[in-house]
Amino acid sequence: MPLLELKGVSAGYTGASVLNKITLSLDAGEIATLVGSNGAGKSTIAKLVSGILTPMQGEVIFDGKSVKGLSASDRLRLGIAHVPEGRQIFGGMTVLENLRLGAYSVPSRLSMDIESQLAFVCMFFPVLKDRLGDVAGNFSGGQQQMLAIARGLMSRPRLLILDEPSLGVAPLLVNEIFQLIQRLRGEGITILLAEQNARQALSIADRGYVIENGQMVMEGAAAALAGSADIAERYLGIGTSIGANEDKDARMARELLRIVA
Repeated sequence: MPLLELKGVSAGYTGASVLNKITLSLDAGEIATLVGSNGAGKSTIAKLVSGILTPMQGEVIFDGKSVKGLSASDRLRLGIAHVPEGRQIFGGMTVLENLRLGAYSVPSRLSMDIESQLAFVCMFFPVLKDRLGDVAGNFSGGQQQMLAIARGLMSRPRLLILDEPSLGVAPLLVNEIFQLIQRLRGEGITILLAEQNARQALSIADRGYVIENGQMVMEGAAAALAGSADIAERYLGIGTSIGANEDKDARMARELLRIVA
């Protein structure tokens, strides 16, 4: 049985439809990535699953049960954690304070569990462990993204939703973040990844869903999607259009050589 299912979900904002009858599923322990251009509807799907947005039509199923009517905080207690686009950390608070806020849904009687989860998170993010007392707003974009992911982990989620984790992150840290996502999957955490960097997202995912203008246009094993000529041309920056440019450049070079000769 899938851990997460979306069945014919349509949704939007202030009456305007963004998603049209989206259906997808994600098994426990998998990484599924949502591929699509900016505005395709990836973030809307993330908000639907976490309870920030209510569907106009269709159903969201988590662990075999509908989560209709459950608030975002209720879903967090069920094990659904959402790391939103833009990080949204508390910049005026310390790293430790941000992390403890991530565990606010954990009952106070389980304070020892919170401490053990903090130790677990710091194991994955040594840069945070060494700076727990520092003000989070002084961190770089990449470090803030790591803090946002770490905060999401503090509730011990079964499903972690990551919305554009590479956005605004220096290239040197992007690879580190994607490697971290793979390590989290190795710890048994199921991950729904909404990401414009289709090449790297598909390289670490088990399955992928291609969203265009709020509709599901393609789905399948991530490796198969990454090898698709259509996906390569439209989302990975390679394909027939580049081949045509290369041919044009080659012709120009040969003509220049002919003139010089």
